[in-house]
Amino acid sequence: MGYKWKKFNNRKILIEQPHIIAKRIKFFKKYLQYLHSDNYIFVFLDVTWIYENGSPVKTWVNESDPLGVPQRLKGEGRRFTILHAGTARGFLKDCDLMLGSDTEHRDYHKNMNAKIFTEWIEKQLLPALNSLDKTCVIVTRRKTLDLAYETQFRALVIVLDNVPYHSEQLRKLPVASTKKGDMTQWLQENNIPYPPDSLKSDLSAIIRDKKQYIEKTYAVDDLIHNRGHIVLRLPPYNCQYNNCTITGTYHQLLVPNWKRQGKCGQQHLKILPLIGMWANSVRHCEELIREDWKKLMGNLPIDDILPIIIQLSAESDSEDDWGCEHFESDSETE
Repeated sequence: MGYKWKKFNNRKILIEQPHIIAKRIKFFKKYLQYLHSDNYIFVFLDVTWIYENGSPVKTWVNESDPLGVPQRLKGEGRRFTILHAGTARGFLKDCDLMLGSDTEHRDYHKNMNAKIFTEWIEKQLLPALNSLDKTCVIVTRRKTLDLAYETQFRALVIVLDNVPYHSEQLRKLPVASTKKGDMTQWLQENNIPYPPDSLKSDLSAIIRDKKQYIEKTYAVDDLIHNRGHIVLRLPPYNCQYNNCTITGTYHQLLVPNWKRQGKCGQQHLKILPLIGMWANSVRHCEELIREDWKKLMGNLPIDDILPIIIQLSAESDSEDDWGCEHFESDSETE
């Protein structure tokens, strides 16, 4: 009959919601506009993980032999969470951050928070971008050939997803539990009129009706913009457009390059340039974006797309709209 009993994944339904489609089209348009100009360089970043002993979490098993399935994969060792960034020319120099974890939690994003991420932006990413400014190499695509040449560019485009530690707001939008005084202050700051004798429930209704027109401001975006760079955020639940989501796998291939340091056996990951892998992965993402743009918009030129305005419901502005599954999937592979 074609049916199979398995864990249901509602991600396909999520990414086809109207407000997600609108954000996806907006992302495609901006990305392709930057891409069609040689004056912009994309910088991708992501978080991934590896185990100290390099043991896999999954393994091939014979389903006809239940006794042959190991109860637990041995020798995983301590898990490390890695944050890194790069361009089509490879990883940015001195931009890797490694965090050790003794927790058994499979969600490696639990090791990261807004404070750590912001410090990494300030102390590692931005200095690395300044260094990149002075030694810029553009890779232009001519069919299957990559041609590298030096050029002056207008700006760096940092591609970010919407995980919580990327999305700490400078001014949080009021919610139902917000104090009445804070609600009135927010309305005044955004020049939104309200009756002076309004109850808190009335203010909450006004805010709920108006907040979809107020653009969120993020601390990380503000920090990057102040250095003259551009932030381009991925649409929710569409992390496949982030190059690092793919190249994160390559971190796990670099375990043999670990070098032991110190008496306590502390280890440091020696990141290789992997220029060929990065270039191929970036090209794959670009092709995917072009294909998905064509599926949605056909052959319509980018400049002919009018602004997309969709009336959002209260449910569509969820704080959970921040990306792909941030945990290891246990679903079966067909």
